[in-house]
Amino acid sequence: MRPRALSLVLCLFALTPLLVLAQQHQGSVPPGEIRGIARDTAGGALPGVSVEVRQAGALVQRTVSAPDGTFIIKGLKPGRYTIVLLLAGFAPEQREITLAAAHGSLEAFTM
Repeated sequence: MRPRALSLVLCLFALTPLLVLAQQHQGSVPPGEIRGIARDTAGGALPGVSVEVRQAGALVQRTVSAPDGTFIIKGLKPGRYTIVLLLAGFAPEQREITLAAAHGSLEAFTM
């Protein structure tokens, strides 16, 4: 296989979990939910990532990413949250988001 074709195949393979997640939810995340995916810098899925949701410094919820790197947090009220991703061997990733009353949030993280 030529290098260019191989690069295209690898890129499509790396993006598949995010595309599936986006297609399943058709760009619309229900109110009170944060859905996301954790990937490494090469685009590979990161399973087993600890995902923490914090508000004003206090832990609100915690989950772990699935084998395809995806995660879902449900039951959140509208407001400002800090999402923290932790995995041994990777630098922590952190992001501030504002969750609206009308819809949830779809986030992609690279560690």
